[in-house]
Amino acid sequence: MGSDPPQEWIEKLTTTVSELIGRRTKLRLDSDPVLLAAVVRGYGAAQQALPAGVIESAKELLARRPGPSEAAEVAEALVRHDDQQELSKDFAAAAFAASAPHDAICAAARWWLAERWLQLRSRSLAVDPELVRQARLVVLSTVVHGDVRARAMAFEAAGRNVDRLVIDTVEELAAAGVGSSKLRTTELYLWRASASVAATVFAMANIDPLVAWIDRVTGVATPTGLLFQGIFGLGCAVIAFAAVKLVVGLVKLHRDVEMRGLDNAAQLFIPLIAALAGTMLHQG
Repeated sequence: MGSDPPQEWIEKLTTTVSELIGRRTKLRLDSDPVLLAAVVRGYGAAQQALPAGVIESAKELLARRPGPSEAAEVAEALVRHDDQQELSKDFAAAAFAASAPHDAICAAARWWLAERWLQLRSRSLAVDPELVRQARLVVLSTVVHGDVRARAMAFEAAGRNVDRLVIDTVEELAAAGVGSSKLRTTELYLWRASASVAATVFAMANIDPLVAWIDRVTGVATPTGLLFQGIFGLGCAVIAFAAVKLVVGLVKLHRDVEMRGLDNAAQLFIPLIAALAGTMLHQG
């Protein structure tokens, strides 16, 4: 520990890496980000420059858009090499990509990378500090499941912060949970409203085939104008109800206001007015 690696070890590393780079099928160096990161760290420990083949493997991996955990692994390994800082920053950017999933595994990888970067380079990772803070909150408020490496990252990041970690207050942690719940509920409202409106608009746009189908089922040879008006009015009522339900739900969710029964009245009368208006317009 702390001593230079023996020359024999460096030679074996070079030979093994050359064989991995030369492969054109499975078990290539760029096929396993953890293996690639270990090799890069090995050259760093030996204070050796990375061979061109290792750098090329890293670039090929980056081109395939690795996930946050894989990108964090390689970024942490590359940051140990002074001549590979730009490539390391590219992998770090991939780890913090906006398209990455917002789960505990992703959060653990991000927090771990930020801590390792600070330790190895004596400066903070060049990303939005709020992203690091959010990752830390997620790791501290949830349990990392399903990925052993991600759990190790979470424990290591927390361990490095034992002497300086300031856990957010219970109120802030609760607020973070409420924010996630509001986001999921908002998405649910939007999906329900969109599905209802889309189905209704489709039915109204195809009202003639729909009425013809009803005629075949009921045995009525000639549809009445009242049937057309009723279907059109019902469609307008459904669209109005979905819109009112969405607005009322979002207001209740994001605004601390007391509706005083106005929400129920709106959900009752606005669709009724829309149905009457739709019936009259179709009649006209």
